[in-house]
Formats: sequence, structure tokens, C-alpha cells
Amino acid sequence: MIECIVRCLETILEFLGQGGCPHFIVEGVDLFDGKLCRGCQLSLARAVLGMIQDDMHVLFRLQSDDLGQKLMTLLN
Repeated sequence: MIECIVRCLETILEFLGQGGCPHFIVEGVDLFDGKLCRGCQLSLARAVLGMIQDDMHVLFRLQSDDLGQKLMTLLN
């Protein structure tokens, strides 16, 4: 599961670096257009890169549905 999440984050990181996120159904549509300024994209890219470099420890801090605690329990 973590490998899948990392791959998704790497894809998002690539889109943020390129400055656009293609729509998967409608060709030529950028999902970032008008929603994220370039500065916000770069800031998000740094945050995503930090998550990846932190070996996804951010997952253990997820509070929704006690997911972080459940993941820690699985690893122990």
C-alpha cells in the first residue's frame, strides 16, 4: 500500500514540477489551471517531496478514522 501511495505522490510531484495536471478523461484540460498559482505549485511540490523523503512517516500521523494508529499497529 505504501509503495502505491509513494508512486501516486511521485506522479503528483511530476505534475507540480511541470506546472500542469492533465485531466485523465478530457484531453487538453489542465486540472491546475486557474486553481493553483505557480508559487503554490512549488510549495506543494516541496511538501510532497518532504513526505516521500520522510519514508511516508506522515501516514502515521493521519487522524481520520484512526488510520495512523491502525498502520502503526500493523507494523508492530
